[in-house]
Amino acid sequence: MKRVKSFTHYDDRERKPITPSRYNWEDVKWQKIAHIYLVRKTPQKALDIIEKWKDEMPDSPEPFLYEAMALFEMNKLNLAIEKLWKAVQLRPNFYQGWLYLNIMYFRNGNPGEAMKCFQKALEIDNDIANAWLEKSQIGILEGDLQFALDCVEKSIQLKPDCAECWNRKGVIMSYWKRYEEAEQFFIKAANLEPDNPRFLANLGKTYTDLGKYDIAEKYLNKALRLEKNNIGVLNNYGLLLSRIGNLEEAEKVIRKCIEYDASYFIAYYNLACISVKTGKIEQALKNLKIAISKFPPYKEMAQNDHDFDPIRDDERFIALVADE
Repeated sequence: MKRVKSFTHYDDRERKPITPSRYNWEDVKWQKIAHIYLVRKTPQKALDIIEKWKDEMPDSPEPFLYEAMALFEMNKLNLAIEKLWKAVQLRPNFYQGWLYLNIMYFRNGNPGEAMKCFQKALEIDNDIANAWLEKSQIGILEGDLQFALDCVEKSIQLKPDCAECWNRKGVIMSYWKRYEEAEQFFIKAANLEPDNPRFLANLGKTYTDLGKYDIAEKYLNKALRLEKNNIGVLNNYGLLLSRIGNLEEAEKVIRKCIEYDASYFIAYYNLACISVKTGKIEQALKNLKIAISKFPPYKEMAQNDHDFDPIRDDERFIALVADE
């Protein structure tokens, strides 16, 4: 299975999945869709989504941040800077907005203004190592993984005992599919914070990617013992079970994700994949339809996902994934 649709990443404190009762996936729907389009270098599609996002959340700075990313991809740097200023006007302590302004001004040949924005970010949070860590997240959002890695390296130089920094480095290696290296960095993070379920879940995911399923199960089970209702960890565990052929148990685990949070669209897609493997075609089509309705990029993903090969010629599947 493809990493993007199968697993949940745990790459920073602000974005970690939390207890379902406090976490509504509808709140992050627009952000995740815009992110997918940016990663796939289709900024115009991202802008179309962001307009809907702004209509729903007119007082939020986040849509303007993503709008700036899309405009940067379209070489409209000055307009991107305007959108970032709009973001920090809406929320003057918007840390990521100031950091992104720092980067944009540097790329626009204005180092003086860039440094002012960086200083503003440090006024909000004077942890310089954390500032570099946050800039690495910006690199990931932009798809510039080398820039992200360079920023993480600087944060580690400043704070070598920063567990989040080592975790972020592992995430970047996972994006590059350098899983052996990712394993080492996730281990460093987990050694620094042994009871952090995010770091344990990342190790579980990595060992699944490496085909070391017994070790993967060990770490995912430990993560679940620490945070048993974490739907992200449950989802990863369900996909591990599917990978090793325990489809009946995998289906139970993925269904539990939906019981905890009916808006968790990742689970519907993964349940559709499992249902195809178990021959439950009607159920597969039903869940795929729900997944696509909640997260439209799944339409394109399903077009190329080998899990759906057995129903590739089914007229109902063709209709579900057809381009509009």
